[in-house]
Amino acid sequence: HTYLVRRIQECDRGGALIMEKWLACKIIPGQLGGEFGVKGKLANGEEFSLFVDQEDLDFEHPPAEDLSVDGWLRVKVSDRRGDNLVVALPKQTFANGRFITVKDSQLR
Repeated sequence: HTYLVRRIQECDRGGALIMEKWLACKIIPGQLGGEFGVKGKLANGEEFSLFVDQEDLDFEHPPAEDLSVDGWLRVKVSDRRGDNLVVALPKQTFANGRFITVKDSQLR
């Protein structure tokens, strides 16, 4: 894990290994202005959630007070394992840290 983190930090400084992608997610209003709650699925089917700034999201319409909308979360791909990808999130999740594993089919 330490190697992976070090490799990502090195690549973030201008290396070519980091690929930016968008991860399918559900978006809900956040607690602060310009912030949104995000829920998504890990490769194993479990759910993850976090709060992110609007600049890390792509959606057609903002979510209403009690309703989620489908959208996309900006991530950076750090490793491929078959059909699964390890991605770096813009911020830490509540339970899974900043790096999660998702299915390739969840990305655009």
